[in-house]
Amino acid sequence: MKNQIVASILSVPFALGAAVFATTGAANAASLSGSFQFDGSGDPPTTLILTDDQLDFNPDDAQLDLKLQTESFTSFDSAFIYDLENPVNPNPSLFIDLGDQDGENLLYVNNIGEYVYTGVGLSTIIGISFDGFFESTTGEISQATGLISLTANDTVANVQNAVENGTGIQASFTGFSVATTSVPEPTTLFGLGVVATGLVASRRKKDA
Repeated sequence: MKNQIVASILSVPFALGAAVFATTGAANAASLSGSFQFDGSGDPPTTLILTDDQLDFNPDDAQLDLKLQTESFTSFDSAFIYDLENPVNPNPSLFIDLGDQDGENLLYVNNIGEYVYTGVGLSTIIGISFDGFFESTTGEISQATGLISLTANDTVANVQNAVENGTGIQASFTGFSVATTSVPEPTTLFGLGVVATGLVASRRKKDA
């Protein structure tokens, strides 16, 4: 059930924003355009230690199976993910290497948003927005916005306290969505608004 909730949360903003993303990068065929997602599946599953200043993934350089790829990203079935410091340091910071771990077709993060905590039953979903850019194998740049979704098996109060006091919390990497966009700030705000609505609706349905 939790995976279904996370999948719906991640898919809504990017499905509704498809019309915006579809036109991005059309003027330059060499740049990366479109969107893709990760649904948390994997063997072994990807986990991380989340603190106020770091996303420390385990295993290191974990390989992810990509889902729902569009446009340029249909060429990639998998990607490798790297740890992030918060605030991002150095800026920009490599986050994802698409395809082979070869230093080509990369996603860099410029900024990480505030952590958003939402209780779902006895667990907590942590949503983390970010903006950055893709660099294609030929060096072209396309702007990107995205959302990371994590799940921790504890209450919101306990999770938030552990994250903010430096202890850290172990969480599952349960979802991820990213899309290229020519207008990162408005699109990010739109996506977060829809995500917030989806979280509230999912929680109400759970409690009903």
